[in-house]
Amino acid sequence: MKEKLRPYHNSLLIVASILLLVISYQLSFKKTIEAWQLNRKFKTQVTGMTLNSQPAYLERQDRILRSVIHTYQIDTVNYKNSMAMEVAEVGDKEHVRIVEVPMKSGISDNHYLVQKIVLKGDFFDLLKTLNHLHQLNRIGYIRSVSLKKLRQLDRSKTSNDLNLEIYTAIIK
Repeated sequence: MKEKLRPYHNSLLIVASILLLVISYQLSFKKTIEAWQLNRKFKTQVTGMTLNSQPAYLERQDRILRSVIHTYQIDTVNYKNSMAMEVAEVGDKEHVRIVEVPMKSGISDNHYLVQKIVLKGDFFDLLKTLNHLHQLNRIGYIRSVSLKKLRQLDRSKTSNDLNLEIYTAIIK
């Protein structure tokens, strides 16, 4: 059998190479070339686009910003009293008490009002309270939280109480 195929050896090798090339093109190169052409087409489309050519995107962004502003826009006149009442209400449920609500907010400008409130209690109770406060929309956006261990003047008593400083922000 080998003796009969020996004169056709070169032609069989060429046919097998062409067949292998066609099979490899169909299985791998074809999809890669199509993906490369599609990528080039999309790049040319993207370079020509601006935000003005995408009104749906701008409308969606505007709607999202309006909802955020609506959520955190609160009446600033009664804000401190209503926030203290809300925090005290949640704190009573979790056995946490309010230690300090400063009379004057240290950080505010024409658009934002940042209010500090200090709570005292056990670590896990403070975390539960913080979780409940985070779910409330009426106290504003919780910007910052700080846990501090209280100084012990009497070393004979051990206490697990911590201070939780919460900074909330609202939009004026």
